Amino acid sequence: QAIKNDELIVYYQPKIDFHNYQVVGFEALVRWKHPTKGVLPPNLFIPIAEQTSLISDIGRVVIQQTAKQIREWNLLGFDHIQVSVNVVAQQLQRGQLLQDLDDAINTYQISGASLELEITESSLVENSTTVKSLLDEIKQRDIHIALDDFGTGYSSLSYLTDFPIDSLKIDRSFVSKIGNTKQEAIVSAMIAMGKAMGMTVVAEGIETEQQLQYLQNLKCDIAQGYLFSRPLPESEATQFLKANLVSALIAP
Repeated sequence: QAIKNDELIVYYQPKIDFHNYQVVGFEALVRWKHPTKGVLPPNLFIPIAEQTSLISDIGRVVIQQTAKQIREWNLLGFDHIQVSVNVVAQQLQRGQLLQDLDDAINTYQISGASLELEITESSLVENSTTVKSLLDEIKQRDIHIALDDFGTGYSSLSYLTDFPIDSLKIDRSFVSKIGNTKQEAIVSAMIAMGKAMGMTVVAEGIETEQQLQYLQNLKCDIAQGYLFSRPLPESEATQFLKANLVSALIAP
């Protein structure tokens, strides 16, 4: 009913460049604007959708809404914003994802490079040959691929070399434990490995200045977390972008 009644909306959490603190993109996060219960977070409905084919339908809605928003930002002069969309295993395996991406890119006339797909390690396990072939086709459209929640699942290092991955996302469960020596060693190793392989390294779930400083000292590339901003609805995300631009212009 939510899909049919157009009740799914997309929030955007800013991604910040560690080097200059400028917004380089967002992560698109789906919400359900329920007519009586208000805005519902994804953990209340995505697990149910994943048990059915509806997760692919939700994914299509998110890709379309995200492409439309990218177009609007492009028209406002924000030409280099890249928005990442989460993709689950079912979308990779059902054969519709490529068409959904092409439809969105063509409908809103955006660059493939303005989109990034976040996939989890577990998505790569089944039908890995088929998935690799699909990811190669996606890469031909200049769409970026990020490995999400790295270190929380199977953690096979072969994924990093066998699949066309551009970005490595360090999971919030590791970032939240910065201050613990062993956890810091894992984070440090992840960043070093990602950078040695020419990948962009993203740390999510940053909530404290201590975490920020530690990651910055390790030359992590992109920061994401409540220290900068919670996920924002479209209008607030646009205001965040504009404010970030103003602060950059007046910075010494």
